[in-house]
Amino acid sequence: TFDTGQEFKFRDMSDSHWAAPSVYKLVKLGITQGFPDGTFRGTRTITRYETALFLAKLADSLGYAAFEKVAAELKSEIMTILHSEETQVANQNFFGFFETNFMTSNNFINTSGSSAVKTSVINYRLSATYLIPKLSKLNSLKINFDSMDSAFYGNSQISFLQLIDLEGKYNFGPQSPLTLTAYYGPGPVRHLTGQNIFPSEYEKVYLRPYPGIKLSSKIFSNDIEVGYYAQNISVLTSDISGEVLTNRFSAKFSAPVKNMFLLNNGTLELGADYFYVNSNYSDLKNFKSSIILTSYPSKNVKWVSKLKVGSFHDIDKSKIVFFQNIDFQNLFNLDLDLALSIALVGSKCLVAPDETGQWSWLDLDVFDRLTKNGTRRFSYKLSKKITKLLSFSSRGSLDLSPSFKYGVGEENSRLTLEGGFVLNINNDSNLSILYRNENNPNSILPNSDLILISLVGRF
Repeated sequence: TFDTGQEFKFRDMSDSHWAAPSVYKLVKLGITQGFPDGTFRGTRTITRYETALFLAKLADSLGYAAFEKVAAELKSEIMTILHSEETQVANQNFFGFFETNFMTSNNFINTSGSSAVKTSVINYRLSATYLIPKLSKLNSLKINFDSMDSAFYGNSQISFLQLIDLEGKYNFGPQSPLTLTAYYGPGPVRHLTGQNIFPSEYEKVYLRPYPGIKLSSKIFSNDIEVGYYAQNISVLTSDISGEVLTNRFSAKFSAPVKNMFLLNNGTLELGADYFYVNSNYSDLKNFKSSIILTSYPSKNVKWVSKLKVGSFHDIDKSKIVFFQNIDFQNLFNLDLDLALSIALVGSKCLVAPDETGQWSWLDLDVFDRLTKNGTRRFSYKLSKKITKLLSFSSRGSLDLSPSFKYGVGEENSRLTLEGGFVLNINNDSNLSILYRNENNPNSILPNSDLILISLVGRF
């Protein structure tokens, strides 16, 4: 029998019951106490209120960082159950979003070298995922379609194969801690058209998976994963020209941390990536490492600190990335969400010929644009609820040169500000009306603006 170690035992559950260890563990953690009459009623259906109470107590017990992982795992398990043969219904295995944008700008562009026109564009983006049912209760296969900017004023740079990516998961058994995940995709894709039409949209990044395979495991409360990914890079040197296959070997270790230094209910993540190209170009063989600390100083505050090193065998400050982000939810109980971040990027973090293959190792800005060597970035995101359905939204990003200067001749100088209103039409759709201004003193078009009207629907 199971030694409960409790002052009481549930009258309707024997110590030999298969669920007894788990039930009494929850009792010890203060997550559940059963019913006042001393019963647990294990076969009784619970209400939504009881579920909410259970999850709230679980979050308090685990800490918010650990609970985020548990919530993600619960969501994945629920999706698996929803798509099992017994409960499958129409459309539960198909989800995504559709976005329609109308953009207009006061920027004037030359159309034939002599004439100029005001620019207005309507474009759309469709992202859809199909979860193939009936594989098994443990394994899954997802097919993802993302149009990205293929409809962005006739962009023809994206091929059909770049629109599709796949993700397959294989669990080695109900009690096994090992999960094998295989990916197929184009890797992150950059928006490279219309630099002089809507400059603030130029080099926007769509995050997509690389072809690869990953083995992950959970040992005690620690997460471990190792993976291999193949990606093509564009290289132009005296020895190499064209596309070259890059082999990326990746490893990651994540562990919960409590009450250590400034960490409270946080996580510590250690990561390493080794890029290898079978060629004589030694600069394409590169080791990158990272340390990421996530903490929750209070219930409504999240702090993330990242330190990344761009080359292990030749460490200097020009190859280091330092990133700080603090996220406030419901600041001062004013229905105000605010995120502030700082990114200091070394001037040699990315190897120049390999830049298109390794730039995704750096973080994107708040407009989902890539980060360049030597950038000193300060950014924010803000959302203020005005009514139940209407909110004010704003975001901004300021990029400075390596010497923290801004202006003509100072590399990476860029300032983008956006603000406007978001109307929640219902739980699955919203309408945004936003104004954005871009200042890039080293661009052909130093100052530009646009008005963006966006309708997003989720299904």
